Amino acid sequence: MMPTRRGLFLALPALLVAGRPGFAAPAPVDRAYLMEMNGIDVAGMRLSQVFLGDRVLMRLDLRTKGLARLFAGESRTTMRTEASLAGRVPMPRRFEVRYAKPDRVREISLLYGGDGTIKALDLKSDGKAQPSEVPRALQLDTVDPLTAILRIQAWLRTGPALGAETVQRVFDGRKRLDAHARLAGEGRLQTALVGLSGFDEKDKMATLPGDPPRWSEVTLDQGAWPLPRRIEGEGRLSLRLDD
Repeated sequence: MMPTRRGLFLALPALLVAGRPGFAAPAPVDRAYLMEMNGIDVAGMRLSQVFLGDRVLMRLDLRTKGLARLFAGESRTTMRTEASLAGRVPMPRRFEVRYAKPDRVREISLLYGGDGTIKALDLKSDGKAQPSEVPRALQLDTVDPLTAILRIQAWLRTGPALGAETVQRVFDGRKRLDAHARLAGEGRLQTALVGLSGFDEKDKMATLPGDPPRWSEVTLDQGAWPLPRRIEGEGRLSLRLDD
């Protein structure tokens, strides 16, 4: 079975980064991962971060592989974001994503104002414009999936106490969730995802409001800017560093 666009979206908030307080001249980050489902590799993923002064550029690429590509055809996802680090927390400037499958292509772009408010949302399916089904009220005070990584990164860099938790309001143009992140120990995180719009009971990794959260375990590497070596949760989808 191939990983769904929803599965990728759910995995993103668990890609958390940690380090020392401040944003002083971090080195570029480039990591390759393998995504597996029920113990079978189904996709390869690459995540990069480049810091340029008070800006950061992030990119994520995912392609199906192995049996997933053989039976369902090639599927590719490309995400890009630009965020500002000039303020108290990272603020999104622009987010773009392209989901390409054998039978369709979906493209989404979000443009933000200086205060992080969404100024423009463009959603297209096979070139045809579509409205977002997420209510406007739920789109307010949100960040894109890649900026959510930066937000949790900034939170971790303040040195939170063991057991402390942060919640990120994530919106990718089509779906809206709350990403919970909890510090579980040195080099260990726990994440839980609550789907608020665009999700249903068939989703294995996100819970609906009122249901018990399903927590994922995140093991970080030992680099200066640690990234996960492995993410394991109650859902069937997991991620590991491609050594």
